[in-house]
Amino acid sequence: MKLHHLAAVAALAVSSAQAAQESTTMNVFMEVTSSCDLSASSIPFGTMSEDQLLNSVNDSGTVDVIVSCPEGVDWVLSANTGMHSDLETWGGTRAMKNANGDTVGYDLLLVRNDGSRVGWGDGTASDAWGEVYGPINGVGNVSLNILAVEWAGTVLNNSIPEGLYGDTVTITLDY
Repeated sequence: MKLHHLAAVAALAVSSAQAAQESTTMNVFMEVTSSCDLSASSIPFGTMSEDQLLNSVNDSGTVDVIVSCPEGVDWVLSANTGMHSDLETWGGTRAMKNANGDTVGYDLLLVRNDGSRVGWGDGTASDAWGEVYGPINGVGNVSLNILAVEWAGTVLNNSIPEGLYGDTVTITLDY
């Protein structure tokens, strides 16, 4: 009988040494979004004399604006009128300004695959002929060829003081 009680006590000790157990679940998740990248470099107009500026409209340089989006992602690319827009003086949508407040007009044009050009903006400004400069629409990865055109030649008999002229244009990619 003692052996029987001893076995029962041992069995009890084993069952009381076992801990209680609970179970639950946890959610594991993530969201994958369509991520796009945008890059552009500066457009140097170079050095020009006042005569060069006043006697011609200069195609002054191009820059590739690169939109990198996943395949099938629609996007809209716009460019504001810059920090120094001077629509009344130059008739274009933008102007570069020097430290004295003098301006030289310029514009940004999208060069299409067929060689034609169209003004590029955000829809808030138009050129001297009333053409609204709107955003560019696209899908996926695209390299856009943007041409900078200096408009000083459109204003006759004006003096353009020497100096360093510049502007900053904000490019916005919505997708």
